[in-house]
Amino acid sequence: MSSFKKPSGFFGGSIQEFIDELAPSCPFCGTVQPEWSSKLKKNLFHVNQILFKCSCCDSILAAPASDVCGMGSIPITTSGYVKNQSWHYASVMNIEII
Repeated sequence: MSSFKKPSGFFGGSIQEFIDELAPSCPFCGTVQPEWSSKLKKNLFHVNQILFKCSCCDSILAAPASDVCGMGSIPITTSGYVKNQSWHYASVMNIEII
């Protein structure tokens, strides 16, 4: 299993922008602008998730990879289709606390 690391590069930059906008401070310890590290959690029968770990308190937030990459709101993707069929708003993102 891969370890958490600071996102870098083109794809990593978009991951970093996502978490910086979503959580400018850690919801647990309150640290302003924590250095989030991330890793991909692959699931066979569920949506792949990107896990974000706070550098100060080690709390972990999880978001569907499709939402992080911007593909979770269009009906042509699996997650977008499920959201539309289950009466969720397409712009809603599901964030899980682990």
